[in-house]
Amino acid sequence: MRRSAARRTLDIYAELLGNPTLESELVAAVERGVAVRLIAPLGVNGGTTEIQDLQLASLTALAAAGVHVDVSGPTRPRRCPTCTREPRWSTAGWRISAR
Repeated sequence: MRRSAARRTLDIYAELLGNPTLESELVAAVERGVAVRLIAPLGVNGGTTEIQDLQLASLTALAAAGVHVDVSGPTRPRRCPTCTREPRWSTAGWRISAR
């Protein structure tokens, strides 16, 4: 994969996470000072429990790395140890952020 040419902002929409190459490129962009925003569903339609857990783990890890993560999904997101206690509503849905 070619390194992103983004210099200021990068907006990404992804239905399914868990791709280490994509996720490392997003983190690398944040480390270069790029404002990265990811919009993704909180849950994957028809996904197994393993896929759902991978999606949530990826969203949480990306948020902890500095990616601005907005998720769509149910009115109450599943709790996770690194999510904020009270998720904030954003235009895309729930926002996951590191504590």
